[in-house]
Amino acid sequence: MSAPNETNNPWVTLAELLKSGVSEAILANTIERDGVQTYDRFGRRRVAAIVDEFECTATKARALDLLADHYSYLTNAQMPDELASDALFQEEPDFYKFGWPKDELPNFYTINSEEVPKIVKKPKQIILASNAALQQHKNYLVVIAALFNFQGIAYDDSHITSRIVSHLDRLGISIDDETVKNMFNNIENAIKERKKKKSGV
Repeated sequence: MSAPNETNNPWVTLAELLKSGVSEAILANTIERDGVQTYDRFGRRRVAAIVDEFECTATKARALDLLADHYSYLTNAQMPDELASDALFQEEPDFYKFGWPKDELPNFYTINSEEVPKIVKKPKQIILASNAALQQHKNYLVVIAALFNFQGIAYDDSHITSRIVSHLDRLGISIDDETVKNMFNNIENAIKERKKKKSGV
């Protein structure tokens, strides 16, 4: 994704959309269903994450909070909506951090402002890709077990976790004991699953 200020493809912000008459409800439904874009501290355009990230603290939840604030502010403001919006946008510059490039703007006219979005199902191809990645991970674990067996090392030895952590430290890699322990538990589960498949259980 490119920076949000391209000349031929301008960045359309939440502030601009609200000023143009797109309601908070429609924008909220759009963001809940499809997400919203923002940009990180280097100016790189990206989809707003669910939680804070080091390079980008502008989250999806923050965008929704802004819309709720705008609705509440206009409802209680003792001034015309346009003036109230301008005042809030000056107080909250984050309204300009969220939006979409012009050529990727959602079709707001097709969104029902009264309908609470249902949980979006993952496309089938994504589910298949996830299952394939999980199976590959299990294959790696089984191969690791085979390597241990080849070296005459019992992967279920009670001291194996501390030994592995010690060797990782020598390599300058820091992984806590619990993570390594969980990996060895997963090895055991992967082997059991593979044996069941082989026996047809």
